[in-house]
Amino acid sequence: MHLLKQTKRRRSFRCRPFVAGLLVPLLPQFLTACASNAVTGRPQLMLVSEATVTSVSMGAYADLVEDARLRRALNNDPQTTERVRRIAARIIPQASKYRPALADWNWEVNVFRADTPNAFCLAGGKIVVNSSLLAYLQPSDDELAQILSHEIAHTLSGHGQEKISNAIASRTALKALAISQRIDTIYTKPFRGLVEETVTAPNSRQTELEADRVGILLAANAGFDPYAAVTLWEKVRARQGDQEVSFNSTHPPASERIAALQVEVQRVQTIYREAQKTLAAPQAATPQAPAP
Repeated sequence: MHLLKQTKRRRSFRCRPFVAGLLVPLLPQFLTACASNAVTGRPQLMLVSEATVTSVSMGAYADLVEDARLRRALNNDPQTTERVRRIAARIIPQASKYRPALADWNWEVNVFRADTPNAFCLAGGKIVVNSSLLAYLQPSDDELAQILSHEIAHTLSGHGQEKISNAIASRTALKALAISQRIDTIYTKPFRGLVEETVTAPNSRQTELEADRVGILLAANAGFDPYAAVTLWEKVRARQGDQEVSFNSTHPPASERIAALQVEVQRVQTIYREAQKTLAAPQAATPQAPAP
């Protein structure tokens, strides 16, 4: 959840069919790399392995932790760290039940003192929450659960892996275009606009909404009030307004998210109520999917 405002860019031109044509010779490779979201069933392009993404993520995470440690900005408030870890500990098992391999990850949850209001979960199970996000939104436990479940949903859904794969696919298409047109470079402005228009931007907006949908389900299975997802984004809208977000933004407008989440609240209400009944049980309830 990154709350920095995005600058608006004007869309360039539409060339989806043209890009698709360039990818036709590569279809056998792409088709063998098809996968589907473990929760929603949405088809995904996965040209890189999860192991590769996890390896890169672990290196980046180690650098971030070391930097926070040197700045004395790592888990400065034990009470806050305990709160975030306690809530995350209820959600993580729900994700693992949709994808059992996640249970083998060495999950870590840390709070950084940082000015940017942000939270993220890296492949491999590394969760970071910036203290400024908590100060900015003052979330209840249920709202904090929605933040954490949204970030875990990105990882559960392989969104990082998918984003890299889409970038590879777009670069391959542009390289083919450059060769066919005898263009010296594929990094000219129109080509970057083409990438944003046809690959990167639409998928990033799509995966944000998908993470909302999967996240609210994970939180409901963990016994957290799904309506907190709505109140969370109402807080965001109240603090920064409902700006028009550019097509290449990573986040849709708050009003769009709130409308979609209100629908999801109704879909997971029964799951939430059943989870609450079983919170005291020795083992967590089997996660459920809402009715179509």
